[in-house]
Amino acid sequence: MPLISNVGKRSPRVRILLGSLYLILCIGGLTMLYPFALMVANSITSYADYHEFKLVPRYLYSGKMLFKKYICDKTRTNFLGYEYGYPWYHPVDIKVDAEVVDVQKSELDREKTNSSGKTVYRKKVMRLDDPLGAYYGKNQDELERIVSDWKEFFSKCPDLYKFSYFTDAGGWEYTILDLRMEYRLWLERKYKTVDAMNKAYTDNAEQFKQISPPVEDPMRQRWVLPLDKKYLDWIEFKKTLPFYQVRVVSAELAFQKFLVEKYPFIADLSKASGINLEKHSDLTLSRAYRDHLLPQKTITEFVKKKCPVIFLEISQDSEAKFRSFIDDKYKNFSAELREQKRKIKFSRICPMDTDYSGQANEWIEFMEKDVPLSDIGFRDPTLMYQNFLIAKFGTVEKLNAQYGLDYRDFADIRIPAPWIDTYAFREHKSSLFWKYLTGNYTMVFNVIAVHGKALSNTLIFICLSILCALTINPLAAYALSRYKLRYTNKILLFLLATMAFPHSVGMIPSFLLLKDLGLLNTFAALVLPGLANGYSIFLLKGFFDSLPSELYEASLIDGASELMIFWKMALPMTKPILAIMALGAFTHAYSAFMFAFLTCQDPQMWTLMVFLYEFQQNYANYMVMASLVISAVPTLIVFVFCQNIIMRGIVVPSFK
Repeated sequence: MPLISNVGKRSPRVRILLGSLYLILCIGGLTMLYPFALMVANSITSYADYHEFKLVPRYLYSGKMLFKKYICDKTRTNFLGYEYGYPWYHPVDIKVDAEVVDVQKSELDREKTNSSGKTVYRKKVMRLDDPLGAYYGKNQDELERIVSDWKEFFSKCPDLYKFSYFTDAGGWEYTILDLRMEYRLWLERKYKTVDAMNKAYTDNAEQFKQISPPVEDPMRQRWVLPLDKKYLDWIEFKKTLPFYQVRVVSAELAFQKFLVEKYPFIADLSKASGINLEKHSDLTLSRAYRDHLLPQKTITEFVKKKCPVIFLEISQDSEAKFRSFIDDKYKNFSAELREQKRKIKFSRICPMDTDYSGQANEWIEFMEKDVPLSDIGFRDPTLMYQNFLIAKFGTVEKLNAQYGLDYRDFADIRIPAPWIDTYAFREHKSSLFWKYLTGNYTMVFNVIAVHGKALSNTLIFICLSILCALTINPLAAYALSRYKLRYTNKILLFLLATMAFPHSVGMIPSFLLLKDLGLLNTFAALVLPGLANGYSIFLLKGFFDSLPSELYEASLIDGASELMIFWKMALPMTKPILAIMALGAFTHAYSAFMFAFLTCQDPQMWTLMVFLYEFQQNYANYMVMASLVISAVPTLIVFVFCQNIIMRGIVVPSFK
């Protein structure tokens, strides 16, 4: 009989009461759904927008935000800051729009001082003016002309200055556009086996997935290409990439960094150069060097101490000085070493240190100490690109007319990375959208599939747990119910007493026992501690006791054995209870973490939850959210489709 009758439900007060109760329940339901919905939303974000915590990520309805995600995945923000004309070298807010830039950051003066109190570094973090918008809306015809000319220049540009995008981000800044997986597949196609690759690289990798691309740091002053077998393969792989996935690195970036450190305030740089500048990137290396806009001491400091040597060359006239430098440096060493050093060939550019013999260091030391600035030139892709455009257009006015730009001088032109990105984005916008929508999940699946046996281990563990729960517990309960032993109640008390202790209390003795038996890192270690469950046995015994004795007597008269009575008569009548036990066994096995981690520390024996814990230590927030969503799906499906069974298992045992 209901607490409120049909007549009572017609009362306005009762209706208000019922409405209030339903409202409270709905609000409570929403508070449970909101965290899950936020987790799902965050699982389809990336480094560019995961921090926003929006229920509907903006890139789902904003093409401009999708474009920003794409460029933020390309490389480190210091490169992007220069390429896109941000007003500082390292744009802390490049991943967000102007309207959501942290106001405190936009108004903050940052200072770094040394022990004497003298200010050695100071910069104004300016409010982001969203320069991406100018590129995103570029006219398509003009864009195609820019890109077409760039492709022509790109084909002639030396490989020395070509570096890949989408490989800088690692771990916490993983991107779904990462090329490392593609690189490993390329190696697998080339070498077929890991042993063949190890022989070529003098490596000891066990799998192709353990190989990472060579470390490249073209902005480090003394970095040179190693040109060993691994790096030569890396160059070969980069040649297979489309032009928009390859970054042409220029000395301009190192120059911008130098200017920010040398002249923290733009007013100081404007005064030194004699030009009214709005930001540091307005003064290009080409223009400063050609027009002598900065003091010679400043340019010398940049060239000899800051500029990466891969962008420098010295005149052929310096060969005699180089020979003198070598003779003078090693005059007090053995004759054998002096003769060896005299055999070093003179090179206008820094030698690529193939045998790590120090030839590059000799060249750099000579350039810094003995070569005057007048004998040092630049082999810079930006200068090459400017000369290419001069040869093609003749005047900057013709270039502006074709490109729809407003350059005042060829020396102001930089590598057109923003236009290349815009072109690539427009060409692949649809595929990018779906990659961002599903990429995190695909990555999690791939990682789970190729790392260890987490899926198969978990599946085997679940099947064994359910099998044991549906055999051991019913057999024990049936025996206690059918055979009236004098100590039955004592056995039940002993079984139920185990419920009085927290599960964590039993972990240590269980672990020590399994260790003594030599069962660690086996499925027995996972299954045996939960082989029998006192509460399940107690519940099933009560249900078997409730069955009429006439059923057992009739079965015996018909000639059935105890095993047949158990299998054919008793078990079918306990299906709701067995279903609940199976669900419990599934939940326990699927969510097992701590004990599974203690008893199976071999990565090849990890269950899914243990693997996901390790996964969370090495991947970014949005990847972790995707892994949590995936891990929640099986449990959600089971409980959604088994609600009726769960309710029957709750209700049936309460019947007399």
